[in-house]
Amino acid sequence: MTEPVILSLLDQGMAPSEPPSAPGAGVLLAAPAGWPAPPAPAAYHGLVGEIVRKLEPETEADPLAILSQLLVSFGAAVGRGAFFQVEATRHHPNEFLLLVGDSARARKGSSWDRVWRLLCAADPTIAGRILTGLSSGEGLVWAVRDPTEQDPGARDPRLLAIEPEFASVLKSATREISTLSPTLRSAWDSRPLQLLTRTAPARATSAHISMIGHITQAELRHHTNTIELANGFMNRQILIACRRTRLLPEGGNPEPLAGTGLDRLLAGTLQHARQAGELRLDEHARGLWWDAYTRLAETHGDEIAIAPDQPRTPPSSARAMGLRRPLRRLGTPRRDRRSARRTDPRRADQPPRRADPHPAARPLPPQPARRPPRPGTRHARSHRPRDPHADPHRRPPRRTLDHRHRLQLSRTPLAAGCASNLSLPPSEAAGLQSTAARQRRAQRAAKPRP
Repeated sequence: MTEPVILSLLDQGMAPSEPPSAPGAGVLLAAPAGWPAPPAPAAYHGLVGEIVRKLEPETEADPLAILSQLLVSFGAAVGRGAFFQVEATRHHPNEFLLLVGDSARARKGSSWDRVWRLLCAADPTIAGRILTGLSSGEGLVWAVRDPTEQDPGARDPRLLAIEPEFASVLKSATREISTLSPTLRSAWDSRPLQLLTRTAPARATSAHISMIGHITQAELRHHTNTIELANGFMNRQILIACRRTRLLPEGGNPEPLAGTGLDRLLAGTLQHARQAGELRLDEHARGLWWDAYTRLAETHGDEIAIAPDQPRTPPSSARAMGLRRPLRRLGTPRRDRRSARRTDPRRADQPPRRADPHPAARPLPPQPARRPPRPGTRHARSHRPRDPHADPHRRPPRRTLDHRHRLQLSRTPLAAGCASNLSLPPSEAAGLQSTAARQRRAQRAAKPRP
């Protein structure tokens, strides 16, 4: 009798486990200690909740990750056809979502693969507008630019940015000359985007930009600085903690919605939502919103908490209705110098400095009397009054010699040679040469002959 061959170290001392009776059931995993509580069952209501319940037993991904990505990608596919009115501002269904979970264990990529396959089946046109590689604000504006006479522009203003490595986006946003962070903030607000460059100007007036990012908790803590916490970039993100919920050694069914008709119903709902226009709340929803708005308006001191339960504005919660899930706070802001002055006992007696909004003109200190230069020196020429109407670029005219200077020059030695090197007019040069010739003839006549 031959002994069994050991194919792996896992086979040593381990009895083979019995496969589950029901295919695709898998083994459920308990949540780790301190994990946030799951959302209420009301978060899985409607068509999207029914789709998630069908997908949940066939995947190891977190159902909350599938739900949140399905809602954000659905809003990206809808475009600007639907909006929620808050005073004079229209909030369109474009959201920024960030999944936080361990690498290779939270199944963030598996959850997106399920959503991507379902979304492309419901709307094939959105497949070409799902892009990745956010690195600069200029590149983002160029991807959704308006058409011009010389440039056809982007045919579809919708854009869904998928960033499986969101840490690279945070690195790009923290560069000194990067415009990625302010451009993304303006895109979340649905404001016009524009590039005021000389070589390639571009403008996007109706861009509909959504974003889904994946990151680990360690990367999020390391690459998020206090500036991004305070300038409104991070509190525009919906942070969702996700994990692996079950073990499926053989994987799940790749077509769990086959024969259910939910995919066709999702496509019909998407077409209807594009012509929905303004969205309004019924009486029951208004009562719930009033209660949530009161709690969101409460102040939380001077601490900065990164959590979807404390969004940037109440309209942000209206966009992400049912997707809020708290996370641990990442840090607190530094105390400013004024608060440090108040708490420092050594500087308590010093009054705080306040900048005068209208400072008075300070008198100039007395200047020492300047001694005038002596006449006839070279410094005196620099103090001659100049004509304010004179052209500084005009070439000065050529100076001519008067009779006195001509006489003085004619009495010097080598007068004829100097006259040829002075660049004088021909008449004056000829006069100097004739004067020198007469002077030489007179000297020769006065010389006694032997």
